[in-house]
Amino acid sequence: MEFSSTGKILDMRICIFRRLPKKELVLLLSIMFVSIRAFAQRPDGYKEQRALEDYSELKDSTNLDWSNAIKYIALDKQRKSYLSFGGSIRPRYERLTNQRFIAGNNLSYYSQRIALHTDWHFGEYVRLFGELQHGYASQGYTFLQSDDLAVHQGFVELKVGSSNFSFRLGRQEMRLGAGRLYDFGKGPNIRRTFDLGKITFAQKETTIQAF
Repeated sequence: MEFSSTGKILDMRICIFRRLPKKELVLLLSIMFVSIRAFAQRPDGYKEQRALEDYSELKDSTNLDWSNAIKYIALDKQRKSYLSFGGSIRPRYERLTNQRFIAGNNLSYYSQRIALHTDWHFGEYVRLFGELQHGYASQGYTFLQSDDLAVHQGFVELKVGSSNFSFRLGRQEMRLGAGRLYDFGKGPNIRRTFDLGKITFAQKETTIQAF
């Protein structure tokens, strides 16, 4: 959970629990518990950009628990093709005081982002990725904070030869370097995507992209 305020942390915690209805509070705590449990089981699996996750290491694994089983669902007997499911929720409470340097111009609101994705791998060279995203803010529609359920990402990726070269076409998140020019924007509630075609060459610590 994320907090942002010029006040005391204790005050923010009390405020969020008072404002949330009982049913939403129980759901929020349950989701947080499940997320923490899943993260503890796979600390190295989850990425900021979910499309960068790779679960091919689970190909020969057996007796997987539910959090790992949904990450590698074999589509053929050889287990070379597989389907992966995932999702995330980011609950957030913000309290802004004296906005625009105006005394008493305060704002408190709750926001959340829910995302669900599916990742299809057909052998080593063909991949389809899709992700839905929904943003909610308690103060009503706000730019970059709330949005209807929509296709956030949807692309096809083809790998060539030794897999050092790849071509990706469709809607996708992208970050270059520190993200000053191109970035998916993890700060706002609604993340940014780009509709484009991208060619990538990656070898060891060197990555070259053209789009």
